[in-house]
Amino acid sequence: GEIRPAKSVVLAAPLQAGGELQIVKLVKNGSAVKKGDLLVEFDATQLQQRLLERKSELKTAEGEIQQVTSQQSINAEQQQTDVMKAKYDVERAKLDLGKRDLVSRIEYEGAKLSLADAEQRLKEVEAKALSAKAGAEAELTGKRRKRDKAKFDVERTQASIDALHLLAPADGTINIL
Repeated sequence: GEIRPAKSVVLAAPLQAGGELQIVKLVKNGSAVKKGDLLVEFDATQLQQRLLERKSELKTAEGEIQQVTSQQSINAEQQQTDVMKAKYDVERAKLDLGKRDLVSRIEYEGAKLSLADAEQRLKEVEAKALSAKAGAEAELTGKRRKRDKAKFDVERTQASIDALHLLAPADGTINIL
C-alpha cells in the first residue's frame, strides 16, 4: 500500500520586489511542527533598514505638524492683537470725531479722514487674518497628508518584514520539495 497525507499544504516564498531572498532559518525535513511554529525565515536586513528610514520620515512629518501647529497659534494670536488694535484705532477716531463743537473745522475734517483711514485699516487687517488662516489650514492639510503617507509606508514595510517569516498553518510533518 501507499501512504498519503490526509491534508497537504504548500508554502511558497513571499514575493519580494527588488532583490533575492536569502534563507536565514529553515526547519529540518521530516520535523514535526505545531501550528504557528516558524518554518522558514528569510533575511530582512534591507527591509529593516528601510523600516528605520520610514519611521524617521514619519517622525519628521509628525514634528513638522507640531511645528506648523505651534506657528499657527502664534500667528493667530498676533493677528488677533492686530485686529483688536485696529478696532481700538477706529473707536479712538470716532471719539476724536465727537469733539466737533470743541475743535476747528480743519481739525474736524482731519478727524473724519483719520476715522476713514482707521476703518480701512481694520478691514485690511481682518481680510489678512482670514487669508492667513486659510493658508495655514492648507499648509497643515499638506503636512497631515505627508504624515499619513509616511505612516502607510511604515505599515507596508512592517508587513513585508512579517511576510518573511513563514509559520506552520497547522500541526504536521515537514516535507521539503
